[in-house]
Amino acid sequence: MTNKSSFFAEVIESFLTHYKAQCWPSRVAPSYGALVVIEDGPLVLYSVVSACVTQADSAVYAVRAYQKTEEELRSDQPHVFALLHTIVTGLIVGFTTTQDSEMQYRSTAVPARLHAFVRLATDHEWALFAHNTRCLAMLFNQAAQVNLDELLLAFMCELKRHVSVPEGYLIELLHAYTLWTGNDYRRMRVFAQRLEQL
Repeated sequence: MTNKSSFFAEVIESFLTHYKAQCWPSRVAPSYGALVVIEDGPLVLYSVVSACVTQADSAVYAVRAYQKTEEELRSDQPHVFALLHTIVTGLIVGFTTTQDSEMQYRSTAVPARLHAFVRLATDHEWALFAHNTRCLAMLFNQAAQVNLDELLLAFMCELKRHVSVPEGYLIELLHAYTLWTGNDYRRMRVFAQRLEQL
């Protein structure tokens, strides 16, 4: 039986390139740009959190302003929080299998299983996933669906929290970024300046 203590959400909508997972009420949603993992039978799917939204759980109930602090609301109308749920979107950026631990930087042949559990990646998994910049190609491929610059910066910020990032890695990232943005050097310079501030 799976130990659920390390998981925070489960998949409720699934595509080949991404999925949506609903966070469990007692768990905190992961940061934007975080690397998260789904263990789905022989597959271990890696994805980057590209969106997070908290919304009403019912079509009948609409969120509205009460002019009360959170503490006052929890005391006076605790049902308000029971009607909310948080959904995270994960962009699939790679996978490994139980037979082959080498990271594959591509989508799988089948979408993630509905109701599969989602957890944060360990430091070891961060190191395995991000040992070269090929991992970023999947993020670049999703550029039409996300704010690429913001997601890359958030991902790099999270990466630096988990592993030591060599200077050569950042140079490779900027080279790949320049190619993927059509040699837009002005945009690259702005991105590089923001990257240095992380």
